[in-house]
Amino acid sequence: MITNRYLENNDQKEKTNVAVQKADCANKYWARNDYDILQGKYCDEGKETDFVSKRDAEAQVHGKNEVKKLPITVQL
Repeated sequence: MITNRYLENNDQKEKTNVAVQKADCANKYWARNDYDILQGKYCDEGKETDFVSKRDAEAQVHGKNEVKKLPITVQL
């Protein structure tokens, strides 16, 4: 008779198989996602350079409208 149970230590081996499958799925998930949370940047260099250039352009303009609210003697 054919079964899909191990002859010895079935429960332990099944737990090991599930852990291996979860690790494999996690590796596949992170392989297709393009943002690295730990480093805080995109894995794709093209996306990273686009993001940095857009961020730098927005930093040049950020807060300009708030300066207009200050008194004229303080504005530079």
